[in-house]
Amino acid sequence: MSEFPNFMVVGGVKCGTTSLYYYMQSHPEICAPCKESYLFTPELNQETTASAKRYSLDEYMSLFKKSVTDQTRAAGEISSIYLYCHEEVIPEIKRLLGDIKIIIVLRNPVGRAFSHYSFFARDVRDERTFEDAVNEELNGQAIPRPRHYLKMGLYSHQLKAYLDNFSTVKVILFDDLVADPDKTMRDIYTFLGVNPDLGGSTDKVYNASGMPRVKWLQSLVFKPTPLKMKIRGFIVNRLIREERFAQWMEWARKKNMKKAALSPDMKKRLTAYYREDIQALESLLGKDLSVWKDP
Repeated sequence: MSEFPNFMVVGGVKCGTTSLYYYMQSHPEICAPCKESYLFTPELNQETTASAKRYSLDEYMSLFKKSVTDQTRAAGEISSIYLYCHEEVIPEIKRLLGDIKIIIVLRNPVGRAFSHYSFFARDVRDERTFEDAVNEELNGQAIPRPRHYLKMGLYSHQLKAYLDNFSTVKVILFDDLVADPDKTMRDIYTFLGVNPDLGGSTDKVYNASGMPRVKWLQSLVFKPTPLKMKIRGFIVNRLIREERFAQWMEWARKKNMKKAALSPDMKKRLTAYYREDIQALESLLGKDLSVWKDP
């Protein structure tokens, strides 16, 4: 292929993009050398993720040049935050990459918000209760953008921005990815113009959210600090491949994680909060999302 990247998975956050990334990596005709390059994002700090690294444009393009092979038919990045940061991201994607293919994954915003909160609580990066986090956001308190648990689920204007600016956009639902990952991935492979029969296993789910069983242990190992990031960089650069390190971290997290449930009252409250936006989303997609409006 002569031009790359030629597609982008732009989100949303906690909608299955990490699993999507690993599934795509198993396809021999797809080049997906990085997840979350942060090249197009307006900000990057420790609130974003424990392993955040911003690529320069030269590093970004070099990454693809080194990874693309003669077999490659589609090359792109998977980044969960680009959907929410659409106002800043879209002009930069168009300026640098042109009218590329866009993939968007959407999830019931109520479940997405709680999963997003649990993601930060999992690594002891948010020690508030979910109720406190919701109240502070609804009350307009200043909260770092990566922890906009509620606002990130207001999809309609985010989706419309991509539909207005790119000619080839595919929207998939998280529920479909969970219920039938093989079929969903085949649909994505067809959209990207690669052989749908060459995809690998979709048995594993990546980056699941939950609450820590032993909080002090989770804080010791996973809560990001400058020292831990330096140690991580040393390990990855000298002792172990990035993918292997990420797999080990995923295994360790799961061992110290338990599932958390959203209270019925909070579910009802958030369903009411999102109802109007879901209706607007239904119009954009031409799809019935009644199940999202049922508390």
